[in-house]
This record gives sequence, structure tokens and C-alpha cells, in this order.
Amino acid sequence: MRYEEIASHLGISPRTVNTHLHRIYAKLHVHSAAGAVGKWLSRRDSDSP
Repeated sequence: MRYEEIASHLGISPRTVNTHLHRIYAKLHVHSAAGAVGKWLSRRDSDSP
């Protein structure tokens, strides 16, 4: 989904979406949505019995 689509759905500007996502990526120490998903999957898999 593009920033413009996300922004329209949430009623905010695309730049705000960009800012929020980049701050999330920085906290996760990744550079992309794919990196964030990969980190989530690795954490999820490590929590499995």
C-alpha cells in the first residue's frame, strides 16, 4: 500500500505517514516494511514452543 493510500484511509497527510513509518523502522533497526515484517516473523517464530 502506498503512503498516499494509507494517508487517505487515515485522514492524514502522506508526509505524516512517511514520518511515522520511518520512526518505526528506526526503532526496529530496519530500513523497510519488508525488514519490519522479517523482524516480526523472527520474533514470532522464537516465541513458538
